[in-house]
Amino acid sequence: ETVKQEYHEIVQEIKQQLIPQTQPSKSKWWHRAQLHQRRQKFKESVQEYKSALLTLARNCELHYHQDITLTMAFISGLRDRYIRKRLLDYQEELNFAKATDYALEIEARKAAEAMKQNNDNTTVTTAEGNGKTSPDDDTITESKNHLEEGQGRRKNRNDTKAKKACYRCGSYSHIAANCTYKQLYCNWCDRKGHIARECYDKRDYDDSYYYDYN
Repeated sequence: ETVKQEYHEIVQEIKQQLIPQTQPSKSKWWHRAQLHQRRQKFKESVQEYKSALLTLARNCELHYHQDITLTMAFISGLRDRYIRKRLLDYQEELNFAKATDYALEIEARKAAEAMKQNNDNTTVTTAEGNGKTSPDDDTITESKNHLEEGQGRRKNRNDTKAKKACYRCGSYSHIAANCTYKQLYCNWCDRKGHIARECYDKRDYDDSYYYDYN
């Protein structure tokens, strides 16, 4: 019996020496920094963003400061400037639950409006496609477009000072109609026809912190 006990103690001691020591846990300041730096990601819904903040807050040890900290982190990290502005202009008492519910309501309303607009555009396109046009009409339209394009090229050659950057990519070497990026989708707003560097939504997001907080 004594021999078995000694053997067991020796085995446990060897295991403790061989098993690597676990890494020390992150401090509360590290977790708080992660919460402070968290921003809503591209294509991340408000609900997913809310859940991510709650997960980060678990190890922050915020105690009675947790609600106000989460509320400010949520508002400052929102991608949608309109929702963020509405929350910053909110006159009544605001907490994390109320802020997230309000943002979810606006997000749902904007999604419904976008869907309705898309359905309306589809209906109009279908109706236009069912209209009949004669070959002569197509020829006249093509000739008119060709003439306007030629006039536009001559105007650009004669007035180099009036050159503007292509709003799709920012280049001065071509007009937007000839841009190779016009069929691509923006990595920021997910809309077709420009790159993220020239995205107006991204510029508003980058600039809005100064204007919203001052």
